[in-house]
Amino acid sequence: MSRLIAACFVVLLAVAMTGAQPAPKESSIKAVLGSDGTWSWTLPADGSIQVTELLGLYGRCRQLTLIIDEKKLAGNVSFLAVEGTELKGDEIDFFVANSLSDYRLCLMDVGAGQVKVVPAVEAPTLAPIIKEDALETAAGWQWVTLVYAPAHADENALRGALQNLTTRQGGMINPVQGGGLLICDRADRVREMHKAARELDANIATEIKAHDVPVGVNADDAVKALRELFGQSRKFAMNPPTFTRATGEARVIIRGSAGLHAEAAEALKAMK
Repeated sequence: MSRLIAACFVVLLAVAMTGAQPAPKESSIKAVLGSDGTWSWTLPADGSIQVTELLGLYGRCRQLTLIIDEKKLAGNVSFLAVEGTELKGDEIDFFVANSLSDYRLCLMDVGAGQVKVVPAVEAPTLAPIIKEDALETAAGWQWVTLVYAPAHADENALRGALQNLTTRQGGMINPVQGGGLLICDRADRVREMHKAARELDANIATEIKAHDVPVGVNADDAVKALRELFGQSRKFAMNPPTFTRATGEARVIIRGSAGLHAEAAEALKAMK
């Protein structure tokens, strides 16, 4: 009798504990094909979906064959949204890409209607290489490698300035022998880095100008003084200026940015 009572107690305890657990999150994402041939996804307010289920739904809607490693996809994607949130067009692609990023994975088009889910660290080996004129039209969620050739900036210095902007897993900036940079990341990140790179490059654009040395000042001494003033300045480290005396003349030939020329002219005036 005591064993029967104990068994009943265990059953009642299990039922009580099961009843105390919170209800599972709604897992369904409603996918609807519109009359215009495009898909829309409607999200529940508090949802969770297996990664493999999400990818299966995505593959069906985009008519893609997805190549996956299930061992790396043993988990769920959870999300909070306004009830009835609707995703259309590339919003669906972004949702899937952002979900995979939590697993340090990304979608990679490998041709013939096939997409591979790969570790982000492998992205640089598979991302398509594009030029600047194709960057603006690239889908923001896709990984690409941009070929960028700065006009003025030193490639290694530019890499140092931008490398902290890359995605931690997979993002890459490498200088190319002979000039140029390879920037690999999601296209939306590459666009931001490209914009920053162009601004940095433009800010250090250089020009060559001759500056008169003030009367009574030795031209060689003026060149030496300018080199001491600006030669070690971190402000001009990315594209250091050069100072040369014009042959047989009391003039200094300077190659540098517009700001450097203005500062050098002030320095020469101060030498009087």
